[in-house]
Formats: sequence, structure tokens, C-alpha cells
Amino acid sequence: MQYDDKNYLGEIQKYIRYYRFCIVLGFFVLLSRYVISEVKLNKLICSIIKWINYIVLISMLFFIGAFVVYYIKYHAIVSDVAFLSILSTTYKEALGYILSIMISPLISFLILSIVILLPFISYLSLSRIEKVEYSRKVSFYINILFLCSFIGLLSVVGKMFPFDQYIHLTRNSSILNSFTELSKNIDKNDDNITLKDNVGSLKGTIILVVGESANRDYMSSFNTNMKYNTTPWELEQKNNLNFIFLNLAYSNYPNTNMSLSKALTQSNQYNEIELSKAITLVGLAKKAHYRTFWISTQSNDGMYDSIATTIGNRADYTYWLNGYDDEVYQKLSEIDISDNNFIVIHILGSHDRYTDRVPADFQPDKYPHTKDGEYMRTLEYTDTLLENIYNYGNEHLNLNAMVYMSDHGENLEYGHTDNPFYYEMVHIPIWLYLSDSFKASSPKIYENLVNNKDKVFTNDLMFELISSLLGAHPLDYNPEFDISSDKYKINLDNAMTVHNKYRIKDDPVFKK
Repeated sequence: MQYDDKNYLGEIQKYIRYYRFCIVLGFFVLLSRYVISEVKLNKLICSIIKWINYIVLISMLFFIGAFVVYYIKYHAIVSDVAFLSILSTTYKEALGYILSIMISPLISFLILSIVILLPFISYLSLSRIEKVEYSRKVSFYINILFLCSFIGLLSVVGKMFPFDQYIHLTRNSSILNSFTELSKNIDKNDDNITLKDNVGSLKGTIILVVGESANRDYMSSFNTNMKYNTTPWELEQKNNLNFIFLNLAYSNYPNTNMSLSKALTQSNQYNEIELSKAITLVGLAKKAHYRTFWISTQSNDGMYDSIATTIGNRADYTYWLNGYDDEVYQKLSEIDISDNNFIVIHILGSHDRYTDRVPADFQPDKYPHTKDGEYMRTLEYTDTLLENIYNYGNEHLNLNAMVYMSDHGENLEYGHTDNPFYYEMVHIPIWLYLSDSFKASSPKIYENLVNNKDKVFTNDLMFELISSLLGAHPLDYNPEFDISSDKYKINLDNAMTVHNKYRIKDDPVFKK
């Protein structure tokens, strides 16, 4: 486990600010009632003030409750990345998350306590205020205290969750700003692509399946010590010479937005290309004269567009689905095989809550009725989906290549987060299928992939790999980042994760 110790002092200071804020807020609400009671105001203005008090109290109770719940769950304060996930999440994901964390008795008690407090807050804020007469001296002190508490609130509210996170997240050098800049520049970046070489590609289809929260440690196709065969079809394909499994694949970040911001663009941890100036895989495929498709069961109705939404909307054809992952397979039947097709399929995979990811008619009996069992069931469901996509592609879409990767891994206690960080959160599956025709037309790519399959690979280098499969390299293509090249240079000594924060070589699996 890795904690961000550098921010420890900042966390302590933040807790102190919260205590001060709560005290000042309490004084402000209490004193506002006294001020109202001695000032002659009409009923409408009194009602407005009382409702403002009520909304402020309820909001702060909710915010403070969310802050405490997060800390109980993760033993850390909300990071910028975590807050960005909150802003880009959908109501279904939010509900699933709340239900999943309520397994904890302490968190359930806290949420119940907040609910119990609501009637008290309602009474305190909205009950009738009786007229009270005070001496001038008392009135003077009450008004001074009221004014001081009001000024105090204004001075610290911007430093409190969630306002501090939002301010921090929207500054010029922030993560959200880099996403916003990419969204503004994406058309220009992709339209200005110049290809270094276009070696030409076979007529047919290339499919990239982007999974969610799949940890290869729980997949029998990667972990031979698994008690359960969680990926029977993928395990069978390990004996198929057309499949190459990358055995040391890592995510570049344990967060979907952060991971895909580099996995689906030319920006990575090792080059100096800013995200705002990066070209995308969809743009590259279009430049190489592929018809592009984006099929997703990850909803695009969050408060802020996710990276997947921004890039997905660049495709020629987009499908945003709301059901189970097998719906993406059904959409493949609408694709015309007469053109070269580049298809990105973005699934919910093993996104928490695990029980929500698997339909009722898919319930293998071999797994225990535990959180581990629920998670493993999602992996087998994804395995079945991948088999169906592969079979349909081979039979109907003239499939040249298929790549499967997960955005990030999963720790079954903490999920996926940058603080605290566990290396399991970036253990991901990546494998490729290359058709016989592709192997014959590009033998060096196949040979290099076989030779490099046991080397470290981080999924922010997916751009270089896919560009080779497409037969389209941009001018600044770097073969040192391409695992399908004999010049591939990423190894255990220089591979990084969490955007250059942690070294892959420090993963405990290499210390056993």
C-alpha cells in the first residue's frame, strides 16, 4: 500500500479548518435567528432567510458527511482525481457506489445519523421565530458576532470541501483544465495529423475493447494459481498462436479518466506531449481512412464530459447504451464490412457494484457468494462477451486484429484510487489477436509482439501499438514506445505508473 505522505500535513490543516468552519457556521445560524427576532422584517423576507439557513445547513451536513464517509473508506482526503470522478459520474454509478460502501457498519451508522439529524435541522431552521426584546448592549454584541461569523464564513468557505476541490480542479494547470483544453483542441489536433508513413493495411476490421476495473490477478488466463477458471475462453486462446498475451501489463493510472486520457491519445508518461496538443486514436484511424465506431455502455450523461465521451464523440458513428455489456455485441451487426473499420468498444466490465454488471441469466454456480465471488463472476461475463465479439468479428467483419485492455485494475477493499494506492489497482489484462492474413502481411509486428510479450507495458503506450496495427504512424511516432517494434525500450527500470509517481519495479510482486 502506498499513501501520499507529502500531503499529510495538509490533511491535518484541512481537518482543523473543518472544525473551525463548523463552529463558525453553528454560530452564524444561531445568531441569524436572534438577528431576525429583533429586526422588523415582513414574513416573506423572514421565510427567505430561514430557507437559506436550511439549505446551507443541509448542504454542509451533506458535504461534511461525504468527506467523513470518504475518509472512513479510504483513510485519505478527497483528491483532485477522485473529485473529478464525482463530477463526471452518472446518477446510476453514484447510487451503485453508495450502496456498495454501505456494507461498512460504520458508514451505514454515519449515513443513518445524518438522516436522523434532518428533522432537527428542519426545526432549527424553519420553525417560527418569536419576537424578542434585547437591550441595546446585548443587541450590539449579537450583531457584531453575527457580522464576524458572516465574514468568517466568507473567508473560509472557499477552502472547504467541495468548494476547495472545485477551485483547485479548475485552475489553469489543473487536470480538469487539461481535459477541457483537449476538448477545445481535439478537432484541430486530429485534422492536422500528418502520417510519417502509411504502409497500408489489410482490408478489414480492427477492434479495440476497453474494459473496466479488470485485475489480471483474478483472471485464470493470466494467473495460473487461480482456484476458479474465471476466463475459460481467454485461457483456451493462450494455446492459439494468433493470440499474444502481455504478461506484465500495467495501467498508467488507477482512474478511468486519467488512464484513458493517455491510453487513447498520443500523450504518455514518457514523452513530453501535452494532453491539450495530443492526437487521438480515433483521429488517427480516420486519417488512415478507416470508418470509426464508438460503442459504449458507459453513459455519457455526467456533469462533465469524461475523456471517453470527448474522444468517442469524434467517431463517425457513436452508440451510447444503457444496458448490460452484451448490448455492444448486438450493435456489431449494424456495421458494414465493405469498408475498413476501426471499432472501439468501451464496456462497464467489472465496475463496482459488481452485482449490477451481470444479468440474472448469467450466474455460474462455482463462485462463492462473497465480494470476491461477485467480482470473479463479472470477469467471466466479460470473457463470454469477448468470445462473442471475436467470433462475430471473424465470421462477419473480416477481423484483422483485436485488442483487449482494461482501463485500470481493482483492489477489492479500496477499489481504484490514487490515495491510498495499491499496485493491484494497476494490474491489468492486455492481449491481442492477429489474423493469419495480418501475420502474413506484417510478420515483423507479430514476431516483435511474441518476443516482447513478457516485457513491462503500460497502457498509455496503446497509441503506438494501435498505430502500427492501423499501418499509420504520425510524424512524431516513436518506436521506443511501441511494443510491436524491435526498438521497444520500456523495461522494469524505466516503467512508471500513476503518471510518473510510482515505479513499476517497486511492485511487491517483483520482491517475492
